[in-house]
Amino acid sequence: MVKTADRPAGPRKEGATRSPAILPARAAPHRLLPIGCLALAAAVLAVPAAATEPADTPLPATPQTGTPPDLAAPSSTDAAPPAVPGRHRPPAAAVAEALHALPCTLAIVEEANGRLLVSGTVAGDHAHDAVRAAVDATAAGWEYGFDMAVANPWFCQPLSAVAAAIAANRRSAAPLAMTVDGGETLNAGAPLVLQVKTPDRPVSLRIDYFTSDGSVVHLLPNPSAPETPLGSNTVLRLGNKADGGRYWTIGAPYGQELLVALATPERLFPVERPEQEPAAAYLAALSKALSARSSALPDAVAAASFIRTEP
Repeated sequence: MVKTADRPAGPRKEGATRSPAILPARAAPHRLLPIGCLALAAAVLAVPAAATEPADTPLPATPQTGTPPDLAAPSSTDAAPPAVPGRHRPPAAAVAEALHALPCTLAIVEEANGRLLVSGTVAGDHAHDAVRAAVDATAAGWEYGFDMAVANPWFCQPLSAVAAAIAANRRSAAPLAMTVDGGETLNAGAPLVLQVKTPDRPVSLRIDYFTSDGSVVHLLPNPSAPETPLGSNTVLRLGNKADGGRYWTIGAPYGQELLVALATPERLFPVERPEQEPAAAYLAALSKALSARSSALPDAVAAASFIRTEP
């Protein structure tokens, strides 16, 4: 569910207009609009772009051709048998590399107090089983904890579309980085605030929010913030209502959602995409645009993160 509101940079005057009809500004709380799990707030995003007249652009829910499977968000927490004394143990980095090669998986491998902790989120039970098998095969000699959340298998589609860019980002000495204020779990009414740091070269940046109902909301660029080249190591803070600019609020339905930041040296689409659209249509266009890129250009890089939303 979505809240749409205007907060222009500069004087903070609450108000909203509705497109295409222009309605009077109003200070009352803005109505909820159903576009998945996000609440979109329209205003001028503080990025290097020409100032635009803030406008409230409500986005209707996009009809879907099918209903994705229900979210399965259990967390599997297990422990391996105690390590055998004196047995050879492969480096933790080798275990992480094996997991990073798996599809539909965002895994983290950490070493603490002489044991491994394998955590993260996978898209579907099949991916969960693959991670378990890979850990058993590569972490011989380690005592380890296993704590993986299982998201809707539908999220395998966007993860697969940007898998090569995620791998390229992991190889980068100064990677694209994205963090979410409040951590991995956000409750109803909480703001969605992101901090993104571009890699060590000028890029065009896209940030997409894939929802559990099979839609995608393009957080950047958006109608208030057109696509604009960004310098190397640029830090952007998005969604902070007090800063002016577009902001988003968590709402129903709840569950696992996926954020993807994608950076390329060139613009991927000659014409801006709708602010919200069926993810299947977007992913088809995105895959086509990425495959058509010249091999002479630097690699596309991507950072992805699951968040869990709760009432």
